[in-house]
Amino acid sequence: VGGVDSGVFKSQTLSSLHIKSDVSGVKYIIGTEAFKDIQIGSLQNSGAEDICTFQGGKDTIIGPRAFSGAQIGGNVKIDVTNGQIHSAAFQNAEISGVLQITGTIDTLKKDVFSGMRAKALHLSPNVANIETRAFADSYIMEYKLESSLKTIGSRVFEGCEHLKKIILP
Repeated sequence: VGGVDSGVFKSQTLSSLHIKSDVSGVKYIIGTEAFKDIQIGSLQNSGAEDICTFQGGKDTIIGPRAFSGAQIGGNVKIDVTNGQIHSAAFQNAEISGVLQITGTIDTLKKDVFSGMRAKALHLSPNVANIETRAFADSYIMEYKLESSLKTIGSRVFEGCEHLKKIILP
């Protein structure tokens, strides 16, 4: 696949989703609201299974609100080589397992994970910049931010009532 167009899986119900990009392509784009309000698997799942996987290409872009409001019963793994994650990409998403995003991601845009519920969030150690409210109102208990971090925007952890631990470089 060379990308996922805007809104293509919006509000769909699937048992699982596994997408592998065409690595010969220069860009791999998950479009705006491509998976908005999608249901994948069952939220009653223990979260041990990789129910949703994406293997990105040389330059992967996760568009605005791409997974906004998604309900995913299991782990989500997004493998990117280089990439961007746009504003509100995972806003209000509910993931019963772990959301893992690997690769070189320089900036987490505004509200990218705001309101998200997940067992855990594992991000690339290359994140250098975190914009305003990136994690606001999310239901994650621990954040570990790596040594490449340079800037943190305002109100990044605003309303994170379940937050117990932040590890900064």
